[in-house]
Amino acid sequence: MKVSWRYYLKYLILVISWMIVIWWLSDQPSVVIGLPSLGDLVVKKMGHLAGYAVLALMLFQALRGPQRWSGTTGRRHLFLIGGLTFLIGFIYACLDELHQLTVPGRSGSIGDVFIDSLGLIFGLVWAWRLYPQRLRHSLRVLLTK
Repeated sequence: MKVSWRYYLKYLILVISWMIVIWWLSDQPSVVIGLPSLGDLVVKKMGHLAGYAVLALMLFQALRGPQRWSGTTGRRHLFLIGGLTFLIGFIYACLDELHQLTVPGRSGSIGDVFIDSLGLIFGLVWAWRLYPQRLRHSLRVLLTK
């Protein structure tokens, strides 16, 4: 099956656009939402989680391509794509936190990288759930061996 370069270009544009949105939001000075401090903190951390979950979903789709993978080769391919998605997202989260060190009123935090990583994992699980039942079953069999 020949894959069109347009497929990859479309998802590359989406991924880069979302990364720009994340970067732009990180470039904004710290804003108090108006909730009690705990509520303010929860809302901001949920933003980290959701933003990176969407990034993982987009990255996974971009790297996976339009092919439908099955069998042992397919499982290995999907695990490789999942690992690569996590690695790219993790590196971007680290760079984003380093960037926040230069923004007035913001601070970079290892805790935020951890929350971003959880978002990446949630996004990968979300991508996993989008696959056909047959593929999910074959991956479940592989994991239970």
